[in-house]
Amino acid sequence: AALGDEKAAIDDAQKAVLINPVDGIIAKNLVSLLYQRNMKLGKSASEEQKEQFKAALDSAMSANSGDLDLFSFYAEFISSTEPFKALSIRQYLMQSSPSIDNAVMLGRMATNIALQQKDEKTKQVLFDVALFALGQARKMDPNNKQAIQAFADYYSARGEQAKAEQVIKESNNQMILWAYYYNIGQYDQAEKILKQLYDANPKDTSVLKGLTLICEKTINKEGAQKYSGELLALDDSMENNLLQISIFFNVGLVKEAEAKLQSFREKYPDEPEAHYIEAWLLMRQGRLPKALEVASRGLEKDRNNPLMWQTRGKIYLLMGNYESAVNDFDRSKLLSNDPETRLLEAKAYLGIGRDENAITELKSVADDPALAMEARILLERVYLKLGRKDALREFYTDTVQKFPENVYWGNKAGKFSLMAGDLKTAEQLYQRAWQQSEQTGNGNRESLNGYLESLILSRQFDKLFEVAKKYINTDYAPIAYIEMADAEKRLGNKEKSIEYARLAADKAQNNEAVLYEVLKALFQIIGRDEVEKYCTDNISKNPNSIPAYLMMASMKMYNNEYDKAVQNIEKCIELAQTNPDKKQTFLINKAVILYQAYLKTADKNYLTKTINTYESLLAELPKKSSAEILNNLAFMVAESGEKYDSALNYIKQADELKPNTPDFLDTYAYVLYKNGQYNEADEKMQAALQLFEARQMKPSWQMYERSGEIKEKIKANMQAVVSYKRALEAAGEGEMTTEDIDRIKAAIDRVSPQNN
Repeated sequence: AALGDEKAAIDDAQKAVLINPVDGIIAKNLVSLLYQRNMKLGKSASEEQKEQFKAALDSAMSANSGDLDLFSFYAEFISSTEPFKALSIRQYLMQSSPSIDNAVMLGRMATNIALQQKDEKTKQVLFDVALFALGQARKMDPNNKQAIQAFADYYSARGEQAKAEQVIKESNNQMILWAYYYNIGQYDQAEKILKQLYDANPKDTSVLKGLTLICEKTINKEGAQKYSGELLALDDSMENNLLQISIFFNVGLVKEAEAKLQSFREKYPDEPEAHYIEAWLLMRQGRLPKALEVASRGLEKDRNNPLMWQTRGKIYLLMGNYESAVNDFDRSKLLSNDPETRLLEAKAYLGIGRDENAITELKSVADDPALAMEARILLERVYLKLGRKDALREFYTDTVQKFPENVYWGNKAGKFSLMAGDLKTAEQLYQRAWQQSEQTGNGNRESLNGYLESLILSRQFDKLFEVAKKYINTDYAPIAYIEMADAEKRLGNKEKSIEYARLAADKAQNNEAVLYEVLKALFQIIGRDEVEKYCTDNISKNPNSIPAYLMMASMKMYNNEYDKAVQNIEKCIELAQTNPDKKQTFLINKAVILYQAYLKTADKNYLTKTINTYESLLAELPKKSSAEILNNLAFMVAESGEKYDSALNYIKQADELKPNTPDFLDTYAYVLYKNGQYNEADEKMQAALQLFEARQMKPSWQMYERSGEIKEKIKANMQAVVSYKRALEAAGEGEMTTEDIDRIKAAIDRVSPQNN
């Protein structure tokens, strides 16, 4: 083995076992050699080689009956194939050698097996085993970090987040508490704790690393530079250098990240990790062919690097080469069972239509604190695509049970129940989601609307009025009055319905965020004529009222009367001359109306007016505040088919003001595409899509369509098909017109490999 002759080493070890089959050390030596061989082979290890290892492990167990470490290894090895046998071994280990480690491992294993059970009695017994084991660990050392974390994870797995948080708070261990808040996405809470620790000891490297990670999540450039710099001043390790490079890129410090990478490669010229970080950086920049080349070169030097396999798999995934992606993710999983790799592999499985495999992988990470949201959104999407109503019902029940405080999932489950006609369940889900959102001080409008809607549909009118009237003097008054108007209409009380509808509009006049949605609801409840009469009456009573003209503009826009909408918004601009902020807002509103008119009519005069409006707005803004306007202007100018140089100049300025902004990179890609710079456009688009994913933002279906158009131009037809299909998947209900769907389906047919 020291000479690197693996086969001869295994042959000798096997012969030694034959000569002395009862020697425990000899048996363990063979297990070690076979394990290393199979790990190197990864997925290519044959069934015979796997069975050979299993047989050697069984023999070693017999020859080392008192070796508890070997028993522990064996339990983990068989936990996926023989979970209850593995659990029995863990229980034996706990009885034979009570320790915090054994108690925690027993508790974690029992919890994981419980989550896989469908029988509620079996599940409860396993949870009881876990609770007892973890309780023993806490008794041995109430302050043990590993035991505290395991106990919190146990409660999280059961959907009892409040208890999980209580366990961590009671430990008085601030390092565990900040990590808990970080994992569940409460970055402000995590940062608050870390800053207190930093004030007490600014040279604690664990605290500095934590603050650096928080800065990454909150896109805090200054903080990322400050804390990572202080971390490196105390511990200039390779790991910390790599951390700084990746975080610099993620927060938008692209040039700084590239400079740091160059310095890193000079400092560690033979370090395989340099290939990993370079491949990762190239991938995030959208330079996929070059990233693939660097990743493959890195794997030639270090085939046991799980992150490199994962990175190359992700590059293949982005390029639409799903089979290769699956192979690389499998290799990564063999070396390190990272939940993120499972999530990525699920995406690759979906790409090649292996939905069942995707579902298995998504279920395996659906309870992971860091990945649960994305995994469950994907799982929901798969079930919806397959039309599995029973699976969806079970999915929503499980999700709400495990994340009872998550308003988003409460609303989703409520909507599903409402559409399925299960009005009682919908009422309960929406009511709980609304109460939870109220407790946070930021009531969720969708929850309240769903709650009141479920009461109307179940004809609980008395309860509807009782609940709604609690909110008529709050920010939620428009919703309350709309639902009361709807209820009165259903009861046949037309005059009362109109009265409540007008009150809803009154309450919405100073809230632009809900004004348009309120008008849409009023059109459905009391009709166009009554809404227009209300707006006209308002202007007659208050000829200098900005809200009155704003509502009229919204009403005209909803009715596709764009010229009249513009006239009313121009009146708002005129009345806001003494208020620069409001004037700028109304100029943006005017541009939005004009652009919607262009999309609806394809009349380029509207597009020209949109550009003129943005240019006039740009002239009034200080440069540092103009990034969004520059971005919009670049897109509009490119859309017009003229002055491409101007469009490129605008987007370059926007990118300099706010580098690494996903929306801006999307525009950058579009402008380059219009300029005929297709390869550069592809790089920008891939970078934009990855940033959307990294920041857990959803790209628009139009963005995926633009990606497909760019892929066509560079003759990457297979990848173009992937992008076009994603455009169809990304569109929400009612977002695409029939023409949009037909156009994209035609593009898929045009570039599909079988048609070329």
